[in-house]
Amino acid sequence: LRHPAGSPRAGLDVYDARALRVQGRRMILSEFATPGVYLFDAGADGLFNTADDRGRMLAGFAGGDLDVGLAGDWAAFLDDGPPAGRQVWLVRGLDGEPTPVTGHYSAKWAPTLEPGGRVFWTDYVFVPEAVFVRAP
Repeated sequence: LRHPAGSPRAGLDVYDARALRVQGRRMILSEFATPGVYLFDAGADGLFNTADDRGRMLAGFAGGDLDVGLAGDWAAFLDDGPPAGRQVWLVRGLDGEPTPVTGHYSAKWAPTLEPGGRVFWTDYVFVPEAVFVRAP
């Protein structure tokens, strides 16, 4: 698999992937060696790794499977954000603006999406940890 046009690594092989989710024509993945979280669209032919694919970088960290989510036209990922620590981010479509969903200090894991954009995640702001949800 190669990075498609629009990715800052366009034309280069996807290397050392630590996170991967695919749904329909969308793929979210994270590379470790060159840290980054990327969102790919398979284009009109619906096949990945062809000339009509497009991509973009969402964040500059090396995430694992528990750091990304994908459903419908939505992607979620964990990345650093204000005020402290990793935050849940949500983006709609390939060209949408990533938006922080959380803004509090706590450990967060496993952003999971419904196709309509509702995002769920495990949050350690309370003991024991709890599942949180936010609708777009």
